[in-house]
Parts: sequence; structure tokens; C-alpha cells
Amino acid sequence: MERRNLEYYGSALLKIGCRTIFHRNRIGALRPGEVRLDPDCFGSGWVSRSRTAFSAAEVSNRDIAAGPIGRLPIVEEFLVHQS
Repeated sequence: MERRNLEYYGSALLKIGCRTIFHRNRIGALRPGEVRLDPDCFGSGWVSRSRTAFSAAEVSNRDIAAGPIGRLPIVEEFLVHQS
């Protein structure tokens, strides 16, 4: 995802009182404009408490003219917002 999308989700969760996120995602960027999925992408204050890489996804970048085809790590992560 793009950074602005991740910041939107982090902000939306805070607005409803949610201070934790658990997710399972690929952490690499696939398309131009996307960013590596790091805790600060959700906005300031989000801190990783646990991150476990458990597999890699086979990626076919047919949507990207010049992109490589390969494997991207998949992680499970627990984030907490430090208010």
C-alpha cells in the first residue's frame, strides 16, 4: 500500500479507540508508490511488539511492466500505539 493509505488506517483506528493492530501481510512493496510495511507507516506512535516472518509469497508482477517476479516475506505482527 501507499504510505497515505496506511496512515489513514492507523488514524481511523485511533479515532475509534483502538490502540492495537494485529496483521498478517507481505512486507515488501510491489508497485510504484507502495512502501515497505513498517510500524511507522501507520503513523507516529505505532510500535511493533512482535513480528514473526513465517513464509514467503510467490509474486507474479504481471501488473508491473518492469517488475521482477520473486518471493516476498509474509509476517504476522502485533502493533501497539504509544499515546
